[in-house]
Amino acid sequence: MKQRLFVAGVVIITLLSIALSRQFDVGTVRAQEGGGSVTAIFDEASLPSDLALTLLPYNPPIVIPASGGTFQYAIAIENLKVNSVKFDTWTSITKPDGSTVDPAGGPFRAYVPGGWSVSRDDLTQEILAGDPPGIYTYNAHVGRFPDRILATESFTFEKLASTGWYAQSSGTSDWFFDIHFADANNGWAVGQTNEIVHTSNGGDTWTAQSTPIFVNLWAVFAVDAQHAWAAGSGGGAVLLHTNDGGDTWVQQDAGGTSTWEGIFFLDENNGWIVGGKPFDFTAARRVIKHTTDGGATWETQYSVSNEAPLNAVYFVDANHGWAVGDGSGILHTSDGGATWIEQTSGTIDYFEGVFFTDTLNGWAVGRDGVLVHTTDGGATWDIQNLGSDNSLTGVYFADENTGWVSGSNQDISQAIILRTDDGGATWHNQDPGPVSVLYNVVFVDANNGWAAGSNGVIVHTDTGGE
Repeated sequence: MKQRLFVAGVVIITLLSIALSRQFDVGTVRAQEGGGSVTAIFDEASLPSDLALTLLPYNPPIVIPASGGTFQYAIAIENLKVNSVKFDTWTSITKPDGSTVDPAGGPFRAYVPGGWSVSRDDLTQEILAGDPPGIYTYNAHVGRFPDRILATESFTFEKLASTGWYAQSSGTSDWFFDIHFADANNGWAVGQTNEIVHTSNGGDTWTAQSTPIFVNLWAVFAVDAQHAWAAGSGGGAVLLHTNDGGDTWVQQDAGGTSTWEGIFFLDENNGWIVGGKPFDFTAARRVIKHTTDGGATWETQYSVSNEAPLNAVYFVDANHGWAVGDGSGILHTSDGGATWIEQTSGTIDYFEGVFFTDTLNGWAVGRDGVLVHTTDGGATWDIQNLGSDNSLTGVYFADENTGWVSGSNQDISQAIILRTDDGGATWHNQDPGPVSVLYNVVFVDANNGWAAGSNGVIVHTDTGGE
């Protein structure tokens, strides 16, 4: 009579990871017949040739969405011989480009009596969002790992190419107020109640980082994989800095008793912060500060009492920068901030974000759907109203034609992302998914972008949102 050895448990194998998981190891396998038992002892017996291998995918055909997912499968190996045999079993993955991940799982070693079989019917394979699209082949092998294979069974599955925007798991439900990437891999998102999360793989995984003080963080800026700053308020203006990728964040003293709302750095030494919004009942101020030593010391460049505070700042080079804020305020400098001159925006709406592609072409966005554009460095601004029911909080341009704005449609509590391909003359909606607000949007090139907002939502696109 044929008997069957059954090995229970769940295995999660991460595709294409650097440290390949080997979680097929099941230890000692036991089978029962009547009142006795047989214990399989792993030894160095020679490999058998009479093994029947079955690899069974559940619910084929398997199609993995661009955002990643999992599929389940079962493996069974039957010993057709009379004598007990010992063997290795492992899986490998052939990628769309023909390269192979080997092993993807295992190897595990089993000892099976004659006429018996060993199986797992609860295996799960994870496919990450960052894995390339295309047709994969999933292989199961029996033999002696790594180079002696007696039997192989395979099936194929497809990973879809990404389109539009899709959610990444941030690991929190706290609201994010800003997000910034130094490059295609390294980025930070910050928000309420001390929230800082970091990714080093383009957002496939996000990890929480701790801060030395309890704060709400309104802005973040990273110049490379190691150096980043986060600004906000917590009983006063707060500025945090890391020079080790966020393993440690330290508080920097920029002075001030209100809040810092916007931050921009050209490199690890030269940066600006803006703010002035009161956190108590004191009067608002319009404040700009500058550092040339990475934030160790700060110099006040602009400070006016009883003026609407500033919310964002952007520089295209060491000399030319703009700061925007409440009360339709736009300030400009052409000498690195030694002098700041107010520009006329043509609107009374509050501004939340600003972006320039060069010294001439720029955009500022704000409440009530206001969008203003300049082609002469801000000497004149043209109004492009995108709808009074929209509140725009983020803006980013890949070049002078291609750009995005983010925010929310307040009437229906739905986040919005709009894209232009003609410098803002026309805009069309993109679908960010089920999120009520997206506060900021950032791209590292014309295709790869992220936006962050309410309830810990981070969305990503690698197709420019289309």
